[in-house]
Amino acid sequence: MADILIIEDNEAQRSALNEFLSGAEFKKESLSVTEAADGRGALEVLDRAGADIVICDLMLPDMTGIDIIKKTKEKQSLADIPFLILTGQPSIETAVEAIKAGAGDYLLKPVDLRLLKKKVESLLEVVKLKIENQELRRRVASAYGTHGIIGNSLVLREVIEKAEQIAPTEVTVLLEGESGTGKEMFANLLHQNSRRSDRPFIKVNCGALTKTILESELFGVTRGAYTGADRDREGFFETADGGTIFLDEIGEMDLESQVRLLRVIE
Repeated sequence: MADILIIEDNEAQRSALNEFLSGAEFKKESLSVTEAADGRGALEVLDRAGADIVICDLMLPDMTGIDIIKKTKEKQSLADIPFLILTGQPSIETAVEAIKAGAGDYLLKPVDLRLLKKKVESLLEVVKLKIENQELRRRVASAYGTHGIIGNSLVLREVIEKAEQIAPTEVTVLLEGESGTGKEMFANLLHQNSRRSDRPFIKVNCGALTKTILESELFGVTRGAYTGADRDREGFFETADGGTIFLDEIGEMDLESQVRLLRVIE
C-alpha cells in the first residue's frame, strides 16, 4: 500500500481528490490517502508519518508548494519523496521553478482525473524502483561486504572493523598501501560511517597536479592573485567543509606543499 498526502486548501477539491484516489485502481496498488489544508499541517504530517507521494497545490494560505518541497528536501529522511504540483496559474516560469525545487511533475487546474491517474502511476513506479534499489543495495552489502569492499579474510575484516570504529571520530586518518589495494574504498567507508556522511566527500589526486595548480585547488584563489584569476574560487578544503577530504597519493606532493598542508591539518 502506498501513502499519498494531498495538500489543498480548498476543502471541496481536496475531498474530490481523496475520493478519486481512494477509489481508483492503480495497477493493483491500493492507496492510503491523508489530507492537509495548509503548509504547516502538511509538514507536521510528513514529520510524523512521511509519505510515498505528495500532491500539493502551488498556492496555500501560509506558504507555497515550492516552499514545502524545499523544506522537505532539507530533511534526509524525506528528501526522496516525489511531489506532484497542482496550479491554476500556469506559466513556464512556475513550471521551471517547481521542477528546479524538486517536483517530479505538475498538473494544471481544474485537474483532469485521467491525467492525474497516469501521473500518479508514473510516480508510483519511481517509488517502486527506489524501494527495489534500496533492497538491492542491502543484499549486495550483506553478500559482498561493507560499502562494496569484497572479501572475508580475517585481516580484511579486522581492517574494516577498525575503520568502522574510527569513522565516527574527528581524527585525521592516514591510509597506507600499495596502488590498487583499495585505499579510496576505505576512505569512502570512513566517510559513509561518519557523522559527516550527508556532507561532501571530496577526492584529490595529489600526484596528478603540479605544485601551483595543487595549491590553488586545495586552498582556493582570490581574485587578482595572478594573471587570469578574474574571480574568487573556493578550494577543495572549503568545498569539503563539514564533510571529508581524501588526499590520494599524498606522498607524491613536493615537500614545500606538504609543509603547508601539515599546517592546515594541525
